[in-house]
Amino acid sequence: MTTLPQELEVETVPRPKALIIDDAFDNVHLYEVSLNNFKEYYQEKETDLVPVLESLGLPSPEENFWDDDEEQLLGYLNKLWENINDRPLREVVRHPKLFATKLERLEDLESVCLNIESQEIDIEKLPSTHDFSDLTIIAENKFVYIFIDYNLGVTPGDAAVNKAKEVARLIYDKCEDQDQKPMTILMSSDSSVKELKDEFKKDSGLVEGVFRFTPKTDLKDKSKITLLARAYAEEFFCNHMLQDYIQSLIAAAAKAQEDFATGVRMLMVEDYAFIQDSILQDQQQPLGDYLAWLYGSYWTHLLVTNQPLKEKQEKIDQIISKKKPLHHSLPTPELSDIFMKALYETELGELKQHPWVGIEAGVASLPFLHLGDIFTKPNEKSVFMVLNPQCDLERPDCKSNDLSILLLPGKLEVLDTISQKDAKTDFFVFEGNSYRINWNFKQFITVPLQGIESWIKQTGFERNLRLKEPFVLDIQQQFSSHISRVGLPVSPPFSTNVIIRVRYKNFDSTVNDDFIPRSDKFAFLPITRKKENIRFTLNFALEFKSALVAEVAVLTKILKAETDEKTIANIKAILEAIENFIPAYDKWFFDNRAIPYPEANKIKPLRNKVLAVTLDSKAEYSAQVPFMLDIITQSAAAIEIEAEVIPEKAMQPAEINVRAIESHEVAPSLDVLTDKITDGDVEVTQALVAGIASSEPSKSQDLNEMDAEPKQDNSHSEKNSSNK
Repeated sequence: MTTLPQELEVETVPRPKALIIDDAFDNVHLYEVSLNNFKEYYQEKETDLVPVLESLGLPSPEENFWDDDEEQLLGYLNKLWENINDRPLREVVRHPKLFATKLERLEDLESVCLNIESQEIDIEKLPSTHDFSDLTIIAENKFVYIFIDYNLGVTPGDAAVNKAKEVARLIYDKCEDQDQKPMTILMSSDSSVKELKDEFKKDSGLVEGVFRFTPKTDLKDKSKITLLARAYAEEFFCNHMLQDYIQSLIAAAAKAQEDFATGVRMLMVEDYAFIQDSILQDQQQPLGDYLAWLYGSYWTHLLVTNQPLKEKQEKIDQIISKKKPLHHSLPTPELSDIFMKALYETELGELKQHPWVGIEAGVASLPFLHLGDIFTKPNEKSVFMVLNPQCDLERPDCKSNDLSILLLPGKLEVLDTISQKDAKTDFFVFEGNSYRINWNFKQFITVPLQGIESWIKQTGFERNLRLKEPFVLDIQQQFSSHISRVGLPVSPPFSTNVIIRVRYKNFDSTVNDDFIPRSDKFAFLPITRKKENIRFTLNFALEFKSALVAEVAVLTKILKAETDEKTIANIKAILEAIENFIPAYDKWFFDNRAIPYPEANKIKPLRNKVLAVTLDSKAEYSAQVPFMLDIITQSAAAIEIEAEVIPEKAMQPAEINVRAIESHEVAPSLDVLTDKITDGDVEVTQALVAGIASSEPSKSQDLNEMDAEPKQDNSHSEKNSSNK
């Protein structure tokens, strides 16, 4: 036997393995075929069945079989089912009274298996009746994928779904020591199970990404299986590291809750009295307000110092991925909700007076404001934020009546634009919509503390939220002429949905504006501090490819019946373009899953002779290719183009006028930028810095004197005390 030289020996790379668990692989269940049904079948098909049974060496039903013996019936049915791969037998038992329904489900799954194997993946099969307390097959095989039927039982329902959840959890736990755990794919003939994936996440304890949902119809589709297989192969390499981190985080939270309760219960009433007397009395800070900070910080400490959690954190800290992730669907809305609650204190309730009013002598009957308090107004895009130092607001006395409350105006901007402004808060949810807040340092107003309640009544603004530290400190310090900046935690990647339609110019020049149904589920625009690309989802790729395949069939049929030479040439041209595109489609999509944001009415090629992209296209189809992706925005210019920004006419900053407040015209134009304060305007810059730093009221900005003509006010520079 000739052997290759050692240097020429090639190591064979093993094919990835998949385990498929489905009740379609089960033996016959007794309730699937009743004795009466089998009798009726046998009486009808005896002459067809007996020769097939003889060829397989299987006995015909005996005379005593017709007794009401269910176990005997079940044994005989399973003998037939064990030989179901025999083609003549399969055809003769494909009968409504026998195995027609069971065969239909099995053949559906066999189609799925063949498609998976076509992607160079070896498969193993398990029935739903397997004893899943024994998972030796998992231990002995390094499966890359685990396909589980979502209704893991012959009868769909809660019991079958719960079994799928239990099996997924058991398999995941069994693979606990493996470096690369398998990807779990939940599949079902019912495409509506996509809506149930959140419930599955909650009950199974698995993070989406560790598992995926895929309809069996997609797995049977030869045009889609290539996309799905590559999508599964491209799963984030650290999926399971993140799953372990989440599990450790939840366990650490439970341990922190236990330790928190123990620690808090150890304190005595005298301890709280000591805090109040030795720390808070002189500062006039309410005990409840102080304890909210104290215990919030204590809880955070108990959570983040949990040793198992720190070990998992060290692992995910090493995650680096420069490749754009593939999104199976739009980003989860819960991410926005979590960050909103991390960024702002919500549900503050009605603005009230200091808790010590009427209890402690010297505490004035004034509103109890905080640094970062945000005032909003229903159906308005304008907001105001309190920017005074916190120490000036915590202890209102009779001298605080005229304390100037500095209200910084902001403008809500929808997240389908990319802002180039530095003075902004990146995320804000208001009335169900997502915005960023662009702060306007040039048109701030001041209102005496004793006049805040009147200002609220006159303008209709309400205090609803409070921006937390360090975010509010960053805005405050930017306002103070950027004396020092506070490093911010990196914001999560927010996004806004993008409506996509595919326009198609047919061989007869007619235009189908919805070649696939337009949807806001096909793409999204990440909202970050840098200009981002539009990202397409896998759902878009599947729908578009499926529509292309269907169009080939339609055009081929039309071509056979067509006689006009010009029309034939047009059809052939489009057919050739599509047929050349389909084999390269998968690579094209994965290479173009993220594309630069297009410009309005400018057509950019995406695939030579086939596909282009544009923004807010007009009714006329002007592309020179048959297909055009049209991105539809709220307005034709949804993205700021940096080179085209034209500064607005400069305006002089002016003091607010009482009449403006009464007519609800406070800060009438938050977008107007002035060029008065520049690096050369030293006096004006110093005056504004002094205004935020001073804890004394500025008489020139008192509401009682705002009827004067607008003028430049430099009085703040005379009292430049430190910002506490």
